[in-house]
Amino acid sequence: MDTKNEFYFELSLTFESDAPVEKLEKLIGLKPQKIVKLSESKGPIKTAKFFYKTDTFKSFYTDKLFKEFLLSLKDNFKAIPEILREWKGECYFYIVFTKMLDKPYLSLDSETIKLLAFLNANYDIDFNY
Repeated sequence: MDTKNEFYFELSLTFESDAPVEKLEKLIGLKPQKIVKLSESKGPIKTAKFFYKTDTFKSFYTDKLFKEFLLSLKDNFKAIPEILREWKGECYFYIVFTKMLDKPYLSLDSETIKLLAFLNANYDIDFNY
């Protein structure tokens, strides 16, 4: 029986203007799982969105895996701050738990915090199980 937690990481870029989110794949080098144009946005607050999601991990520890995820995208980050400024956007990184069998180990070291700060990124933990 597997006794590890299951989770994935997600990058979400949201824009209050009708940003050309379909161009983000080429600009930042990531293939999105989902793109939502402003005209397709649902809910009271309309935003254009770009979602990128990793495969699922099985572990109690998220810290090293999350840092590795951010470092793997570091070259892609170069374009993101300017895109966020130009298109009036925000950047979100999520750890999403899909199966929880024990208390998770959640920690961010200074290098991870610097990477998030460089993007002026939001950080969130969700439980989707």
